[in-house]
Amino acid sequence: MEDIIRPSATLAQAVDFMRGGNGNKPSSVISALQRILVILGDAEDTQLTDEQNETLVAVMQHTLRHEAVQDLFIKVFNAMMPTSDPDGHIRKYLPSDGRLIDCVVAAMKEYKQSKNIQVCGTEIIMHMATVTECTGFLASSGAIQVQAFALREFSRDPKITNHVCSSLWNMSTNTDTYAGIVEAHLIPDLRGVLRTHEKLPDICDSALLALWAISLMQDCDWQELQEYGMIECVSRAWAINIDTATICGAAPGLLHALFDE
Repeated sequence: MEDIIRPSATLAQAVDFMRGGNGNKPSSVISALQRILVILGDAEDTQLTDEQNETLVAVMQHTLRHEAVQDLFIKVFNAMMPTSDPDGHIRKYLPSDGRLIDCVVAAMKEYKQSKNIQVCGTEIIMHMATVTECTGFLASSGAIQVQAFALREFSRDPKITNHVCSSLWNMSTNTDTYAGIVEAHLIPDLRGVLRTHEKLPDICDSALLALWAISLMQDCDWQELQEYGMIECVSRAWAINIDTATICGAAPGLLHALFDE
């Protein structure tokens, strides 16, 4: 049996290569995943069958202790995430038992200091947060907790920050993930995002939307929300990004809630 996959292997061959004995060999799995990444990069809208997705998830679970393997798995799953019509596309390859989300969360927990894994992991969760069928899995898998850690650990990284804030905004409107967001006490962190990235409208937009959604929650900690100079911080972000349409909706809505409480 070959230990390294052929450079001409197809997507199906690369996945099949990881079945059996090769799935226990990190070097073999790495070569297969590298080939899959090349294929995904060359072809748009490439999709795997349910059986192929199950194979990837099973091997990812089995290789958790190998950082290089996990890094590539996260990149592969992130490359499979659609940039348009996420709702329909994600359903096509999401294992019905939520194991893909579990794998992503496990990798993020295991390699908390790996910026690459955190960047791709937070982006995968951001995409999944837009799909109703995923919210229950996100709530039970610890996805909110790893997002919160990534935001705190890499607060100056614009990609991670934007991924986390966007996912919080999407998850805050769902009852499955509602409690986890409240329990994570993210208000000071989101305030920090507005200060650190005040000149980046996309990040300010998602942070303000997340804060606004949290302010509407029944269990919102209003003392926490009104502390830390939040009014000044929100007002400044709004003034700097005055030409951004969504910010001009979220910022006044949040300020109105702050002043009314």
